[in-house]
Amino acid sequence: MKHLFVFITTLLLTTSVSALTLSGNYALTKGSLNYHVHYIVKHVQGKSTNVKGKGICKKAKCSFIVAAPIKSFVSKDSNRDVKMQTVTKAAQYPMVVVRVSSESTLNVNQTFNAQIKFAGVTKEYKNITLKAMGTNKAFSITGILKIKLSDFKIERPTLLAIAINDELPIDINLMFSR
Repeated sequence: MKHLFVFITTLLLTTSVSALTLSGNYALTKGSLNYHVHYIVKHVQGKSTNVKGKGICKKAKCSFIVAAPIKSFVSKDSNRDVKMQTVTKAAQYPMVVVRVSSESTLNVNQTFNAQIKFAGVTKEYKNITLKAMGTNKAFSITGILKIKLSDFKIERPTLLAIAINDELPIDINLMFSR
């Protein structure tokens, strides 16, 4: 599930309060991804700060990639973390990877498309809006990416014979710099 975080990742493409033109190479200098799982009576959150990424912007186009190891997502229950790694096939597909392309001119509320590879399945998400602030030298991207476990053919775990929600919101908090 943690995947999404990665999704996370993708976040990379929003920018500052007014339109911002990005150019050059960027590295993810700091980031975190938080996933949220909802049962009928329970809410679980897991977090990864082991997020890596980079991007390049040239000739009016930007391409970013963000990734996190599935095993780097931790909740407050190590048994749950091991079960999630099993359900998400972390041994076979250890990373969640997000690729994003956009125009190099970005706005505070930027809409973009992302390709997420998680649990061995690649899924396209369109019209994702994230918030960005900063300059063309350093900027942050924050927001929520909503994915579905069923999009990645992940069997939803159950609690008392009731499956967790299919929707898996991922909080994204990334900082890029040149």
